[in-house]
Amino acid sequence: MRRFFSLLFRKNQKPAGSHEKIIPTAFGQPLTDKSQLAARSHAFKEGLKRKIADVLARDKEHEQLARRIEQLPEEQQKIAINLLDTDKSTQRIAVYNLKERFPKSRILVEIFELLLEEKYAETRDVAIHALTDIKATESVRLIERRLVDIRPEVRRAAVEALGALGAKGSEIALAERLEDVDSFVQEYAIRALVKLEAIHALPDLVKLCKKERTTFVLQAGIEAVAHLEALKLHRSRKGNPDIIKVVGISENFAIEQAQKAAEFLEQFETPNYMTDVNKTAKQARIKLLYELQHES
Repeated sequence: MRRFFSLLFRKNQKPAGSHEKIIPTAFGQPLTDKSQLAARSHAFKEGLKRKIADVLARDKEHEQLARRIEQLPEEQQKIAINLLDTDKSTQRIAVYNLKERFPKSRILVEIFELLLEEKYAETRDVAIHALTDIKATESVRLIERRLVDIRPEVRRAAVEALGALGAKGSEIALAERLEDVDSFVQEYAIRALVKLEAIHALPDLVKLCKKERTTFVLQAGIEAVAHLEALKLHRSRKGNPDIIKVVGISENFAIEQAQKAAEFLEQFETPNYMTDVNKTAKQARIKLLYELQHES
């Protein structure tokens, strides 16, 4: 038996000095001939052209997407072609793989931007997350349009993305989402406004706190009011020209406003509100009072 395996090994062993390169293919069959590899690549390109032609014949809406896919390198095309599939799960996986495996490029950004208009909410959602992950700040205006998307999960993703991308200029649109019918969209909008240091959104946040009854939204609103009032006070004391120009306040006026905010927050420490809200309000008020006393 040992002799049999020894002979078999010698039979399959390559001669000394042989450096034949094995090139694996997607089908698991090794190619040792460059012409075979070229043929496979040509076949893929022809298949891609046929698929794109088929998509364009039945769906003119995806023409721009198909043209962008044609501009990608072949390795990326093999994944991106699945974006033309009618199955939403296949589209989501393709977006994820493109985002994770390849560096940011203008073509990829344009592809993700086109997906913001896809009919499947899941695809629009994953496209927003992809643009956020690759830090596509150039796409904020297109993402902003999704703030009024019919699906709440897409609106949530858009709100979160604008905060993460530091979308200065989107504060007004984000403040409008404080009135959203979805509580999670409201909370994400509050967090985004805090990230953007949207001091001029304070009146909208106070208004929300006065009428909001959803605990986690109210807690986020209370924290936001305290944080932005403290920020406004701190900047006015530092003579920040942006505060004086945009908000139109002096240091004394900022102190007065912060004191009123502290009094406003105190009302949420009463038994009229949930214990969690009481704790949040107390912590927020203490932080604001510390800012008042710390630099007075």
